Amino acid sequence: MVEEYDEDINEIALKVLEIQVYMIRWHMKYMADIFDVNGKKTDTLTRTQTEILKVVESIGRVTVSQLGKIMHTSKSSISITVSRMENYGYITRYKDDDESDGRKTFLCITEKGKIALMEISNKMLECFAVYYKSMKEEDKESLKKGIDSFYKICVNKED
Repeated sequence: MVEEYDEDINEIALKVLEIQVYMIRWHMKYMADIFDVNGKKTDTLTRTQTEILKVVESIGRVTVSQLGKIMHTSKSSISITVSRMENYGYITRYKDDDESDGRKTFLCITEKGKIALMEISNKMLECFAVYYKSMKEEDKESLKKGIDSFYKICVNKED
């Protein structure tokens, strides 16, 4: 049975979906050149590879299966991408001696992966800075307040 939601919830949900679509368009316009499209270059990461590095770095101890669940992608697809990243030297696999199930293999970001992630983050910041500088001052202030509020809600932080 479909629940009926009040108009506020529907309006917020629709705006969130619109923002998501707009962010995809914005990304294509301002950030697409940063990433390798097909993943065949050894010196440039795809957006998915970058996201994998971010997840592995932030979680620290993750398996391919867990990574697939986190990224809502099949284990086989993640496994192929991770293998390519391992061949390029961005990620390594290791077994944890303390783990009761000796078959589990975990992923670890390499120094090369950390450097690549930092370089991409810097390029993304540069692209965003160009976009941000082109905005009107009142729009900058609105964006800053909105992002701060959204961040506090999502990350559950307080000043």
